[in-house]
Amino acid sequence: MIVYGTRTVKTKKEQTNNITCTGCGKNNTTQIQYYQKYYHIWFIPMIPLSRSGVTVCNSCGYSSDDHTMPTSYIEEYKTKLPSPKIWFFTGLIISIIITIIVYWKKH
Repeated sequence: MIVYGTRTVKTKKEQTNNITCTGCGKNNTTQIQYYQKYYHIWFIPMIPLSRSGVTVCNSCGYSSDDHTMPTSYIEEYKTKLPSPKIWFFTGLIISIIITIIVYWKKH
């Protein structure tokens, strides 16, 4: 039985200084939370698929995802967008190593 699928994890939480909340109008109260979706086999990450983010105001609770984010948030969101971590490629790296070992043993 092979267990496979996708999973989404929070990769970074960043307090912003340049965003004024659209809901309450306060400065320095909005956080951006970044998420990474990846494909896994037996819960071992194989390949990162997509990145997304959510903004949340700590004062009023106003939130928006990366598809509904106001244009004033987009610049800050993109500048702090983290790249995929190496551990998202763990399964892929292990698979390549095993393939190389098997190939060299046969020849």
